[in-house]
Amino acid sequence: MSKNILEIKNFSKQFRSHWTFSKIPAVNNISLEIKEGEIFGFLGHNGAGKSTTIKSIVGLHKATSGQILFDGKPVAESKKYMGYLPEHPYFYDHLTVKETLSFFAQLLEIENKNKVEEVIEELGLAERKNQKVKELSKGWQQRLGFAQAILNDPKLLILDEPFSGLDPVARKQIRDIIYDRNKKGTTVFMTSHILSDVNEICGRVIIMNKGNIVKEVNLKKWNKTSAKSYELTITKEEAEKIKADINFNSNSNTSLEGKFSFDTYEDSNKALEFCIKNNIEIISFEKKVPSLEEVFIEISSSK
Repeated sequence: MSKNILEIKNFSKQFRSHWTFSKIPAVNNISLEIKEGEIFGFLGHNGAGKSTTIKSIVGLHKATSGQILFDGKPVAESKKYMGYLPEHPYFYDHLTVKETLSFFAQLLEIENKNKVEEVIEELGLAERKNQKVKELSKGWQQRLGFAQAILNDPKLLILDEPFSGLDPVARKQIRDIIYDRNKKGTTVFMTSHILSDVNEICGRVIIMNKGNIVKEVNLKKWNKTSAKSYELTITKEEAEKIKADINFNSNSNTSLEGKFSFDTYEDSNKALEFCIKNNIEIISFEKKVPSLEEVFIEISSSK
């Protein structure tokens, strides 16, 4: 069994109002464990507490209460094992791509003299390595941010909106790099509003709302255990013939289109038996699983 590489225990964070000095809660007593080797999604609407939690993990915020441990030790002692891509990465405009990464390599005390060039190649930045940061588009600056996040081959890679500003081709490239890093042993902790990417690459996600963890979803098991309804499709002609003679319960109003929807497997099974008994051609039968986006919207819009 994989060990925990990151543990957040009863973590809360409050800020002070600049005007009234009253306490403003941002994160409320959350606890979670990230296993070594996971690709973990940390989701929530703007203001849910995601970035506050991430900034606390990397040491930019101090917890009001609770603790955050990396490999069993306080995160303050473990920063060199982490890589961090902030939501809005900032670089010196007058430096080139290569100069920027060389600067970070010095800060990280990276001894491998070829590391900067290796990362430049990995992120597809070779043709732009001599361009100044201010000349780069938002998407290319995002790639540069990802490059600096993996310079030290981190054990834990923390990504805050890694796909922001990227076109579909660049998004696929970043996904592939995340996969590759994960296969080599890097644990990934990420947040993103692009839920299709989260659904594709994450094994498990937590959804936050108003500073609280409100749902955990194991995406590997999601499609197997989370059927919300069942849908039977037959031909329009068959549906027309049997619409007045159906002896099974369907909540669908689209029978003329040949589709019938059922809330339970028992009702859908009765429909299948009816079709078989009456020699009705079955085009398809499938369970309908709520998408991660539907779950996210339902939770995030709740009061």
